[in-house]
Amino acid sequence: MTIDDERESNIEPAPDPVLRAALRDAYGAQPAGTDWAALRARTRDAALFRLRGRARVAPWWEQATPLARRLLPLGALAAAAAFALAMVTPRPAPAVVATETTAWAADPIGSASDRIADAVLAPNGSGAVTTVTGPVDDDWLWNATAAAHAAEQR
Repeated sequence: MTIDDERESNIEPAPDPVLRAALRDAYGAQPAGTDWAALRARTRDAALFRLRGRARVAPWWEQATPLARRLLPLGALAAAAAFALAMVTPRPAPAVVATETTAWAADPIGSASDRIADAVLAPNGSGAVTTVTGPVDDDWLWNATAAAHAAEQR
């Protein structure tokens, strides 16, 4: 069984004299030299062509193309806006806060960042120590070392 057999109907309608008379009144008499078999074949071929076109399932890349044509420019615009916002937004300063001054012996059980501050600012175990809350970066370590050396020179 082929597609042509599935889509073609073998049912012939019974001639209707009332319908024939109405068509004759509307369009005139039937031309004598018309090849009705050829007309039927052309009509059938055109209908099957359109039906096959509708029945064809497009691959996924053809189905995604209209969506991609709309979403790719929007995605590029969103990425450009995010980049511009990231360039304009100022970076926060490192969160190094001096909270209190204590002696090394007064706070033997401190956090890891406090022990770093203690070791840098009071290497010999004497003097005032600044407790650090926040990240310890290179600038902080340099400034803390310079302050410790200045305190030892006094």
